[in-house]
Amino acid sequence: MHKTIVFLVILVTLSSSKCSRDDLRIERQNYSGATLRIDGIFYNKPQKAHFFLYRNGIIYNGGAGFNGSIKNLLEFYRTYENYKNSYFLPYSWGVFRIDIDKIYIEKWVSGDAFGRYTTTKFDGVIINDTTLLLNHPAEVIGVDTFYFHKFSPKPDSMNKFIK
Repeated sequence: MHKTIVFLVILVTLSSSKCSRDDLRIERQNYSGATLRIDGIFYNKPQKAHFFLYRNGIIYNGGAGFNGSIKNLLEFYRTYENYKNSYFLPYSWGVFRIDIDKIYIEKWVSGDAFGRYTTTKFDGVIINDTTLLLNHPAEVIGVDTFYFHKFSPKPDSMNKFIK
């Protein structure tokens, strides 16, 4: 009985506590350059990991492992209902900065058992305005190539995590 009460107290405490987020260390800056196109989506092959970049320096991370073609991926983002929950998930959001031919990205990653969201950083090389080579933070994955595809309208970059 005592163990059950202790378990319930711990469970209530954890479920009622607020999620915390580590601060992003890369400062959000508006992007006004032309080094990289931002009027669409970047994705890799064949996994379809994908993300959107915005003029306000925000990145929306759509995730990895989309099952389908690039056409299916674009069709998914034409319907707000398909991605509306990402506006409540810190790990969908981050910031980026471009310095000549380099890109630096920092985003939150999924929370731990205590609801804490840590950050991870990516960096990469801009090959041209439609192709990126990104270094994955997990060295075993290595470098991945991302390709641009024009797409409009993109999901809105305004979110409650980045001001």
